[in-house]
Formats: sequence, structure tokens, C-alpha cells
Amino acid sequence: YTGYPFDKDKVSVLKVLIVDDDNMILEIMAKTLTAAGYNVIKSGDGNDALVQLQSQNFDIVVTDNVMPHGGSAPIAAYIRTEDPRLPLLVVSSGMPDTALETDNILYKPFKRRELLEAVRQTLEQAGRILPP
Repeated sequence: YTGYPFDKDKVSVLKVLIVDDDNMILEIMAKTLTAAGYNVIKSGDGNDALVQLQSQNFDIVVTDNVMPHGGSAPIAAYIRTEDPRLPLLVVSSGMPDTALETDNILYKPFKRRELLEAVRQTLEQAGRILPP
């Protein structure tokens, strides 16, 4: 994928936890973000994501909303309690949910460019990167 909406060198040190139980979507997100220069850690469910969050530092979490072993709600609750400055981007296939605790929402289906833009916007809003 080419046509990055930002300077690839500025994101190479940013560590992203992506969480999705759909392996195809997980791999697409991982490949897209890795190609854009992010350091990506993958997780297949909410329980594993919580283990990852407890053992590593991340610059952003990108998670599916509905998954076995907890969707975005337990992840959001953990972040809000343990690291409230950690930005959270929820990927959802459903209707807008005002009860979601998230900094940003990306609706499925999405294009690679839309994923990159949503991650960039979420990082900018949290002050993790400067606008281009």
C-alpha cells in the first residue's frame, strides 16, 4: 500500500495493539499498519489483549467492538483505569453506539486508507503525534 496520509518516519516508533477475533481482518490491519511504519502487536481476543496491555506499553489500541472473551468494553475499562491517556480506536460493524467508551470509531467495512486515517486522527487527538 502506498499513499500514506502522513510521514512514515514519524510513526515508526509508535507501538499499536490491534485486537480482532476475525483473523482475516486482524491480518489486513496488521499488514496495513506495519507497511505504514507502525510497530504492531496482534491479539485475537479481549482476554489476550488485557494480558498484552498489562505486560507492554502501547501508543494506541485498535480493537474490534464485539468478540468472544470480551469485546471493547473490558479493554476500554482497563485503559480508563490503568492508562487513561492511552488512545482507543474501536472498530465496529454495527450502528453507532453512544455507550462505547472510545476516543474514535471506525466502521466496517473500511478501506486501508480509512484505517490509517482513523489511527492518525486518534493519535493526534491524544497528543501522541503532531498534525502533518
